[in-house]
Amino acid sequence: KNVILSTHTGNGKTLVADFAVNQCFNAGKRVIYTAPIKALSNQKYNQFSKMYGAENVGLITADRVINQDAGIIVATTEVLRNMMHEDRERIADIETIILDEIHYLGDKERGTVWEEIIIFKNKEARILGLSATIPNIEDLCSWIREIHDEPVEMVYYPERIVKQQHYYFDKRLGAVKYGGVMSNYHRQKRQYGGVVYKNTHLDFAEYALEQGVLPVLYFTFSRKQCEIYAKELAGRIDMLTKEERDTVRRMIRDYEASYPDIRSSSSWAPLKYTLMRGIGYHHAGLLPIVKQFMEDLFERKLCKFLYATETFAVGINYPVKTVCFDSLRKYDGESFRTLTGSEYLQMAGRAGRRGIDDFGLVYVLADYKSLENGNLPDISQLQAEPIVSKFQITYNTLVNLVSRYSDREIEEFFNKSFSNFQYDNNRKRQERAD
Repeated sequence: KNVILSTHTGNGKTLVADFAVNQCFNAGKRVIYTAPIKALSNQKYNQFSKMYGAENVGLITADRVINQDAGIIVATTEVLRNMMHEDRERIADIETIILDEIHYLGDKERGTVWEEIIIFKNKEARILGLSATIPNIEDLCSWIREIHDEPVEMVYYPERIVKQQHYYFDKRLGAVKYGGVMSNYHRQKRQYGGVVYKNTHLDFAEYALEQGVLPVLYFTFSRKQCEIYAKELAGRIDMLTKEERDTVRRMIRDYEASYPDIRSSSSWAPLKYTLMRGIGYHHAGLLPIVKQFMEDLFERKLCKFLYATETFAVGINYPVKTVCFDSLRKYDGESFRTLTGSEYLQMAGRAGRRGIDDFGLVYVLADYKSLENGNLPDISQLQAEPIVSKFQITYNTLVNLVSRYSDREIEEFFNKSFSNFQYDNNRKRQERAD
């Protein structure tokens, strides 16, 4: 069957995907695992190579192509979409298509890619879609059933295995709920007037160390800020023991011996400085080999405080005790806006390690300037939003359709879109209401 699985980060979605890969491998069938970001693709490639042997695993991303005819293929989602249009014979015998982070179907810039994969999949292939909580998962399942006339199993579990506690952080109050932030803001304004004091990442790092809630994954939405923050904190706090520092030094030496080109990276020397103090950063602007080292170090619990952009929240299986948000505002390519409930919960989902923590801790810096401007939401009220199709005709889609499909097939493609499915459903609901 096709399977759409939706449950919180940390509940074990990966186990289902790993089972599907193992099942295909043992049966001599081909499987492709797709991810929305290269960091996740690289992680899964390394994982599967260790489990099944590098000769049985391939990787296809914009940066790297390894063993592309292997039985187990790991690829970014755009790569699979392009292969469906341009090199269909190469994937004709794929038994299972694993779409990790299938909620990207609602992404404004890239969602159409996921729709194209689902629409154009081979009749024999089955889809395994994985995501954090999707409120309208029934719509997604019904759509796939309708366009392919195939069974779709829906697995939905909205509870977290490792519970979480969500707070705002204020350097004078510590962990506080939204009401406490509001009360403190009005009290400060009454007593002192003007702008209320500012909370910083340094304040939170000192608090986290004092409270014993390391390791921390600290989200900020600027690559440059990740690096600046890490250097600032490294100049103030050393989070490693002598034994841990010796291990990090040895890992750095071994890595430089294996990848001598890493020395020429402008980001490597400053990163080494912060890593020797248990502090790191991770963002899409780093070289793949630098990111790989950062991920290895983080996995070994030798990075206690990691500054990262939101790409680190997508799929990569590195849970922590504590997550902290520098801000709930981000630039989305067009304007600054507040995070959606789904974005917040996706990123916060890293907090809480199964079998290690009784609960995960999530903090947001109490930003009184944002509060003053009406941009600080009550995080306890945030909910995941339903997936809404962002189907659009890109230049890439148009060229692929016109060059490879007949007018009838193109019309059928539009009719099968999730956008069209949702439009029809809304129209029918409206007619019933009238």
